[in-house]
Amino acid sequence: PTNQPQEKSTKEELQQQMDLAAKYRIPTPEQLTAHDLVMVIEDQADLRLIVVSHLNKLGYKDVRQATNGYDALQIIEKLDKPLGAMVCDMDMPVMNGLAFLAELRENTRYPRGPFCICMDNVSKEKIMLVVESGIDEILVKPFTQKDIMPKINTAFKIFHNSRNPEKVYELAKSQLKAADYDKAEKIYLELSNAA
Repeated sequence: PTNQPQEKSTKEELQQQMDLAAKYRIPTPEQLTAHDLVMVIEDQADLRLIVVSHLNKLGYKDVRQATNGYDALQIIEKLDKPLGAMVCDMDMPVMNGLAFLAELRENTRYPRGPFCICMDNVSKEKIMLVVESGIDEILVKPFTQKDIMPKINTAFKIFHNSRNPEKVYELAKSQLKAADYDKAEKIYLELSNAA
C-alpha cells in the first residue's frame, strides 16, 4: 500500500518523459495533406516519374524530385516549408538512401521528415539495417501505385507520433541551428534521460 503512490508518481514521471513532444509543444499533425511537400528521391527516371505522376493524380500539389541523396540535400537546403514526407530509393549512386537519411538526422542544416525507403532484394539483414537506421516505413520493389500512399501515410503517422524521439531531436537540432545552445543542451539531456 505505501508503495502505490510512489509507483504512480514514477509512472507519471515516465509518461512525462516519454511525451516530450507535448512538453515542447511540437506539432503532431494527424495526416498528410495535399499542400504538404512530398519529395521523391530515385535514380531510375521512369520509376521516379511514375511515383511523382501518381502523387500528382492524388492531388498532391508540391512534389519535388531528386536523382540521389546529394541532389535532394541541395533542394532541401533551399526549402521554405517543412517536408511532409519523403519516398527514397535505398540504392542510388553518389549518395544512397541510408547515407541521405544519416545526413538528415545528423546535420543541423537539414530538417528530417517522414521517411519511406524503397528497396528490392529484401532480406532480414537489409530490413534490420534500415530499421536500425531510423526508417519510418519500407516500400518493397516492385510495388504498384496502390502500395505507395498507404506506406507514405504510415511513415507520416510513425514520424508524427508524439512519443517519437525524432521529433524532439529535430527541435534540438533547430535550436542548435538558431544558436540557442542552452535550450538545445536541455532538450538533448531530456532525450537521453528518457531513453
